[in-house]
Amino acid sequence: AHVVPRSMLQGAGGDNDQDGSSGMSYMNAYGTGGMMPIVMKKRFRTKFSNEQKEKMCAFAEKVGWR
Repeated sequence: AHVVPRSMLQGAGGDNDQDGSSGMSYMNAYGTGGMMPIVMKKRFRTKFSNEQKEKMCAFAEKVGWR
């Protein structure tokens, strides 16, 4: 009988205890990375003061963007 090593059963990335270089190619090739989902942070939205908004609008008028 043929015995498959446990690392082969987990996918092309091998054991996660290794240096991770082979696992990275697996993650990039398939996008999901197997059992490690990628969590993206929501982008922080810049808040402008009224004074900043007025200056930006004045500049936009001056250069012809409005």
